[in-house]
Amino acid sequence: MATPGGALLGFAVMGLGLSAVFPIALRASGLEGPSSAPGLAAVSTVGYTGFLLGPPTIGLLAEAAGLREALALVCVLCLVAAVLAGHVREPAPALDHVT
Repeated sequence: MATPGGALLGFAVMGLGLSAVFPIALRASGLEGPSSAPGLAAVSTVGYTGFLLGPPTIGLLAEAAGLREALALVCVLCLVAAVLAGHVREPAPALDHVT
């Protein structure tokens, strides 16, 4: 049986789990290549674009298909991100201290 308290708890747990993704992505982009600026700018742009476009997109999907389906799509996309995260390669060690 669905309850408002259960829904709030579910959103809180999901928010806690996803709260680390953006900082980790920023750190990983900053370690890539000799200059971190292009990667950091790209990750920031994608992240903030999703932050701005995500809620209206979920609202439009909820109007068209229902809230359950719209939020299920969010869960599926989170699973896709988790699966693809395994394909991210480790950054090369920094060469700052080469003598």
